[in-house]
Amino acid sequence: MLDDIKNIKSGPKQLKECGLTVGIFLVIIGFILFLRHRPHSMLFIVTGGSFCFIGAFFCKILLPFQKTWMTIAIVLGFFVNRLILMILFFLILTPIGFVTKIMKKDLLDEKIEKKKPSYWKELNETKKEKESYEKQY
Repeated sequence: MLDDIKNIKSGPKQLKECGLTVGIFLVIIGFILFLRHRPHSMLFIVTGGSFCFIGAFFCKILLPFQKTWMTIAIVLGFFVNRLILMILFFLILTPIGFVTKIMKKDLLDEKIEKKKPSYWKELNETKKEKESYEKQY
């Protein structure tokens, strides 16, 4: 995560993209608020227009904003990724594990049978054609 923060690209192209993206987003929000007759709509429109203007013509001014914005995005992404993976694990994989335990399924064939002389599985080796290696699926 720290490497990602250190490697944030902040060239003129990225600064311009940041200014225009944030500006257009704020203008859209302001326009929606204006259509709904909300009092702060002009604040969003003016702020968004300012971001668009600065992003288009004076993009170097946006360097601290862009660095801060991208740092927050990286930190949020770090935690949200782990949260989503944790939720998927506990809501999907854990119930599957419980169901297989209840049904006494051995999906990985790990059951130990003391009477077996060996757990080695013999493969039926058949002569394969050259074309079968080229078309594996």
